[in-house]
Amino acid sequence: MNKHFRQAIILTGILISSAATAATETTTIDVTASVAGSCTVNSDPLTFGDVESGSETNASGAVTVNCSNGIVYRVGMNEGQHVQNGERAMTNPGGDFILYRIFKSPENIEWGDGSIGGSFPHAIVNGTGNGLDQTLDFLGVANPSGVFPVGSFTAGTDYSDVVTVTVQF
Repeated sequence: MNKHFRQAIILTGILISSAATAATETTTIDVTASVAGSCTVNSDPLTFGDVESGSETNASGAVTVNCSNGIVYRVGMNEGQHVQNGERAMTNPGGDFILYRIFKSPENIEWGDGSIGGSFPHAIVNGTGNGLDQTLDFLGVANPSGVFPVGSFTAGTDYSDVVTVTVQF
């Protein structure tokens, strides 16, 4: 047998023998993730336009809520910045006011925030997110029937208020 060939066979045997006696260790990697739920909320303005003294004026709009799939949420509206006699009110710079209410449409339930920690103890709206925009319609009524005083008007002036919409999830 050729000297080089014999050396190659011996060397191969040594390498195979070394590989057969090599030790190994393993470990695992724990892989985790969390999905944080989130919600956004937007609202149309509530614009009554021209309001007549002594008659109801209606306006409508919608709150849009978008919550992650499966997130249970509650939407409330506070009393606004200019409460008069426990009612929402729009005021003008002179302090005159027009009372109004906001109802969840079409159920006609006055929309408040009392059960989510607010101070306006009317109904809130519940829902479950699906990852898409969900529209919650509302109806505003200025000079609501049966509410006294209905307000004191000054013609030719603008009245306004700001209501905060909160989504709790």
